[in-house]
Amino acid sequence: MNVQNHTQFVLITPIRKFSTGVFRKYLYSAKSYAEIAPAKKYLLSYYAHGKNCVYKWDFKSQTFESYPKKVITDFHI
Repeated sequence: MNVQNHTQFVLITPIRKFSTGVFRKYLYSAKSYAEIAPAKKYLLSYYAHGKNCVYKWDFKSQTFESYPKKVITDFHI
């Protein structure tokens, strides 16, 4: 019997609206590559990538918005 291991995926939605100020604070306070981890964690708590799109958590409507790859590359999101 061939048993495949599957990675667990846990989805946690943020309880606050995304703040560019908070993200910039994390990003600009980093003095090395290793110190970027909090900024990356904050960003990834609101955005997730799929095969052909990026999903963004919309706090106001409590839903995910989908941005196709073409839109992302056109607007440099």
